[in-house]
Amino acid sequence: VESELGMIPENFAVARLGDLCKCLLGGTPSRAKSEYWGGNINWINSGAVNEFRITKPSEMITELGLSKSATKLLPAKTTVLAITGATLGQVSLLEIDTCANQSVIGVLENENVPYEFIYPFIKHSIPELISHQTGGAQQHINKDNVESILVSIPWRSKMKEYKDLVSPLYKQIGYRCLENNNLSQLRDTLLPKLMNGEIELPDDYLQHCLYYKGEEECPFPVGTHAAWYWRDEAMGQDENHRRIGHSFIEKGLQFIPLPVEQVQQLP
Repeated sequence: VESELGMIPENFAVARLGDLCKCLLGGTPSRAKSEYWGGNINWINSGAVNEFRITKPSEMITELGLSKSATKLLPAKTTVLAITGATLGQVSLLEIDTCANQSVIGVLENENVPYEFIYPFIKHSIPELISHQTGGAQQHINKDNVESILVSIPWRSKMKEYKDLVSPLYKQIGYRCLENNNLSQLRDTLLPKLMNGEIELPDDYLQHCLYYKGEEECPFPVGTHAAWYWRDEAMGQDENHRRIGHSFIEKGLQFIPLPVEQVQQLP
């Protein structure tokens, strides 16, 4: 059928994004007020929107900082869009509840328009949104540009079919992103302690270590998960580097098992 956007399928309608969803502009608590910072409320700057999914805050603010500034608390699964500067046009999805600065707009889902529809729609609409940018050295778009964009949206029954189809995929992606963030934090906490000797590995752990031989054929199948001892000779440096950790054996990496005595004697 004909519409403001041209031909659209039957059982679809056209509306302004701002009439369908709440669009919230962020803000920054005063840096001059120390009591506004270092609390227990997540807060992100526009640089965080470069991430595929936002799983951790840039900084933390206090309840007072939230109440005394223009920032808003955005719930997880809010689609966020950077509207100014170097990050203009970047889009991400919140996996945590967080506030944002004034260079970020959050588009909230509701019972009629789920985040699984909002996120790909905003990604698809970036070229049109960017066409409205203004300013000199600091190019930007504004909240009205985002709210005014036209959406071709299916009727509720079709939207439900779509959500039922894609929701498990989005949930799995979100879960994996949060899991990766937790594992990264665990690595950053434990690895320095392992390197400086605060944590000692038992001998039976070292017996399962692997040594990178070079051109030897890898005896382990691709995808094998194991502790590994890595002596990097591929960096073109005089000094070899080594570390103990966990990894997946990937195609093209060659490892051979070593007895614990030999592992301990490696330079």
